[in-house]
Amino acid sequence: MREAGRGLFGRFFHPEARGGSDQAKAPEQGEASVYQNGQAELRFKEYHNQPETRALFTKMADHLAPFLDHPVKVWLDHNDSYNPGGNTPRRPDMQIDFDMVTINMDYWDGNELPDCFFHEVGHSLEDQLASIAHQDGKELLPSSGPGCQYQADLIACYILRPEEFQKYLDIPAVKDTYQAIEQLFSGNNFDELRKALVGLMVDYRHGVETRYQASLARLNIPDAPDNLARPAWLAEDYEFKPFNSRSFRAIEKVYREKQD
Repeated sequence: MREAGRGLFGRFFHPEARGGSDQAKAPEQGEASVYQNGQAELRFKEYHNQPETRALFTKMADHLAPFLDHPVKVWLDHNDSYNPGGNTPRRPDMQIDFDMVTINMDYWDGNELPDCFFHEVGHSLEDQLASIAHQDGKELLPSSGPGCQYQADLIACYILRPEEFQKYLDIPAVKDTYQAIEQLFSGNNFDELRKALVGLMVDYRHGVETRYQASLARLNIPDAPDNLARPAWLAEDYEFKPFNSRSFRAIEKVYREKQD
């Protein structure tokens, strides 16, 4: 289970829960366009409300909404470029009945935004995963591992790249975790979503590149200054390395060596 207030690299707190010893970043306040489907709610600020951005995130929310058993509010936000986001769990004792998720739209590689989304919202599914495991006598991988967060990482990988599991299903804890995730999603393999994401990400990248080139034109400079980051995928040596896949590297090191 995720620790209260802990995201992937940082700490995030509900605006209503400020004032403790940990003063942490909350989403920027102000007007936002709200999209809701069941228990999932998205909040788009004006600078993240482009058609291609809305299409990407509403598609992902629509596919995950049927599996949420409590309200999850997602803010598209800003943070350090290597922080994908955060998830602060609900606190009924403080009259906060929803999980607050932030997705960092400044994450260094925009190609990983689906990984950021499904990882952070995946934390909101961990209690259900634990309940399934308890009922079926399964031994889940722990929530956290060396340099990774197994459960949220693997929920995202199941949705986006399920083939990554195949090499590790001979490890009992990996097989049990995979089967629990499969049961959680009622056999939905998200094939339609993965196909849709291909086109949605083409549109998203095009929008980002267009705005980037427009910014360069306004500044009348040939290349970006330090405060105007070039999209990561435009670099000559770019390679897509989704952060959630780190859990398989940890499994290889920790569980494979133990098994051998």
